[in-house]
Amino acid sequence: VARHLFPRAMQPTEAFMIVGSKTFSRTSGYGRETLRFAGSAHDTATMKHTNGHSVLGKTVVAFDAVNFGKHGGGQQYDKTCVLRDLNKAYTAFHCNSLTVVGGMPFATGQ
Repeated sequence: VARHLFPRAMQPTEAFMIVGSKTFSRTSGYGRETLRFAGSAHDTATMKHTNGHSVLGKTVVAFDAVNFGKHGGGQQYDKTCVLRDLNKAYTAFHCNSLTVVGGMPFATGQ
């Protein structure tokens, strides 16, 4: 879904943050081959106040990745590629003064 909200390619140190996100469905599987809809979800996130607005207390921070399957798997360990990924992760984890530590849920994947 997020890739449809942000159609242009991100720059090397860009990430995005969605504050007040809500879960609408459950899924099963992983990736393009097995990811499937597994029914409706009941989101139990509580409300919080951010910049004078009441929003759901859930934040999604994400950044893009390079598909090394298309670009040669050996390149992923080149210094340039490793630095790109580290910069992306740093940007995402410190987005808008939010530091993703201290008990906040964290997940990786497609």
